[in-house]
Amino acid sequence: EYDLMAAAVDLDEIEEVNANYILMENLQQASSS
Repeated sequence: EYDLMAAAVDLDEIEEVNANYILMENLQQASSS
């Protein structure tokens, strides 16, 4: 059975990780320029 709530939680975690990754990339670019 497909657990929609579990999938939603996973998606939230993935989005949070992606946001943190993009933030770190931006900070590295800002510090190197």
